[in-house]
Amino acid sequence: MFLRGLGFILFVFFNQNMFSQGMLTGNVRFNMDFYDRDSAIAAVGENYEYNKNSANVWLQTIYSDQAKGIEASIRFDGNYNSILQNPPNATSFYGIGNWYIKKKIDDKLDVSVGYLYEQYGNGTALRTFEERSLGIDNAIFGIRAKYKVNEKFSIRGIAGTQKYRLDFFGAFVKGMNAEYSHDFNDSFGFNVGSSIVNRTYSKEERAALDNAIQDKYYFPVNYNTYVGDFYTTVRYRNFTAYVEGAYKTKGAILNALTPELYQNKAGYMIYGSLTYSKPKLGITFQGRQVENFLFNSTQTQDPLFDRLNNRKLSFLAPINKQHSLRLPARFQIAPNELGETGASLDLTYSLTKKIAINFNASIIDTIGWKDPYYRELTGDVLFKKLLGGKLDQHVGVQYIYYNQRRYLGGTEPTDIVSYTGFTETIYRFNRKRSMRLELQYQHAAKDLGQSVFALLEFNIAPSWSFSVSDLYNFKPNPKYEVQKAYQNSHHFWNVFASYTKSTTRFTLMYTKQLAGIVCTGGVCRFEPAFSGLRAQMTASF
Repeated sequence: MFLRGLGFILFVFFNQNMFSQGMLTGNVRFNMDFYDRDSAIAAVGENYEYNKNSANVWLQTIYSDQAKGIEASIRFDGNYNSILQNPPNATSFYGIGNWYIKKKIDDKLDVSVGYLYEQYGNGTALRTFEERSLGIDNAIFGIRAKYKVNEKFSIRGIAGTQKYRLDFFGAFVKGMNAEYSHDFNDSFGFNVGSSIVNRTYSKEERAALDNAIQDKYYFPVNYNTYVGDFYTTVRYRNFTAYVEGAYKTKGAILNALTPELYQNKAGYMIYGSLTYSKPKLGITFQGRQVENFLFNSTQTQDPLFDRLNNRKLSFLAPINKQHSLRLPARFQIAPNELGETGASLDLTYSLTKKIAINFNASIIDTIGWKDPYYRELTGDVLFKKLLGGKLDQHVGVQYIYYNQRRYLGGTEPTDIVSYTGFTETIYRFNRKRSMRLELQYQHAAKDLGQSVFALLEFNIAPSWSFSVSDLYNFKPNPKYEVQKAYQNSHHFWNVFASYTKSTTRFTLMYTKQLAGIVCTGGVCRFEPAFSGLRAQMTASF
């Protein structure tokens, strides 16, 4: 089947390129790591001992012919002794990682076949996506159709199996989504949508789950699980309201915090947000409750980290604040699909054209607000275009409470409290040259202890960027659970340079990286300690 698909797409490429006026575009990304062993920060393992280097490469070509309504793509994936997939273990696999063909039948219908990325609404019922920096590619291999009834109403459907590396999970996935939107005038309008997604286990997958369930807590595993989702957005003048509700039928879910490990549970998710926006002022309130809403291609317990991330069919976006600075971002979290109640408030107010105040409060607990999971208070001030437009200054403080056991596991509760102060300065010498300075201090007695971070970056537009940074854990916590090696003070240096020419970018850095959990947009992974040289080349054509 795979060879037939590959042959088909090559046939399309060569025939369309020779006999039509289509366009060929693409992109390439090449990452290579060179390992310099440093046992003091636990940068050890097989790649340090004998492999000495690793590489990841992606090369994608895309052919499109708008006149004929056709688009086709093929992508090569190469992973060589890579720690990206299952850190810190070296993994190698390479081959055709993605291909698809998309055909626009008429003004209303288009059909796609191959490896497909899809999202229904906010992704609660279905979201398949690729995030190369996190080692995630959970495309659906199958067929998708989109039908546009009119300018206001559309229907989408998909069927297939979910990708895992160069293979597939055993379950079959089918889904449908319908959306309708209508604007009464410039001030009032709404959008409404609904989805239903089904996962059917194969006989082999169902048997593996059935055998894994302990005798004492045994229950027969359902072949089918369904998720139904309804969402709507209403816009009226300065207000925007969004409401979403989803329900998952009973099915086996993996819960490592319970004695039975596997439970036969139905699940649900309720979410709402209200935004008020006008010149100088923006306010957003969010609230959500979720329970037993694990919807994956498989629930089989597996030590492979990439299987845990790549098997997800649904996605819950985080409601806590997302940070880009190093130390404020240390305690980013992903939603707890097994159960949580949360709320957040974001406020932005512009005192003048040059001064803006931002405030965020987030609270996440068990259902019923009985047991705290996470707390955050962040306030910051941004001063823009000072000194005749040359200087931007950003300063702020952050408080976080973090229930480590709930997010990282373990038997003993660890309630981490963190206080962080941060500042970021951008100074523009002229239109081409600028400098950026970051300074941060964090006190987290039950985590790393006390740390400071400093970064100095110099940019020469449009081509060059240079930076040097250091995370100095100057008063460490010898009982730090994630990495017991950090019992003495450590410097985690980073020296970085990049060069950009047109659509091609080269980066090179020597770095010593702290081990820990890294979360990006609600998706988390373990990032092992690293010491060595990292090179990257990206280009599009």
